[in-house]
Amino acid sequence: GVSLRWATYAGPNWKPSAAQWDQLLDLQQEEERARIKRFHFERDAKTAMVGRLMLHAAACAALGADRDEVKFTRNKENKPYLLPVAGKDVEGFNLNLSHHGEWVVLASGC
Repeated sequence: GVSLRWATYAGPNWKPSAAQWDQLLDLQQEEERARIKRFHFERDAKTAMVGRLMLHAAACAALGADRDEVKFTRNKENKPYLLPVAGKDVEGFNLNLSHHGEWVVLASGC
């Protein structure tokens, strides 16, 4: 199996241009794009964006899937979880994402 441990900076020194931010938003599923846009504080939008990018990257790496194959939804506790991916075993795919200050950390395994 694949085990990943990542930490990514999302603080004030990360300053994507408006065009870069729009490109990152375009990578998100519609409901997550809307969720990110609703944040009042830029720091919250940035950590949410980084978290979503990390979730997708981890799932693609662990499953050997293309980005457009990987979709997430949220459970009743509002936690993201991976939807089935054609031809891939997602049952054993576990992940945890946490935001703390300027950092977003991810741990996943399958």
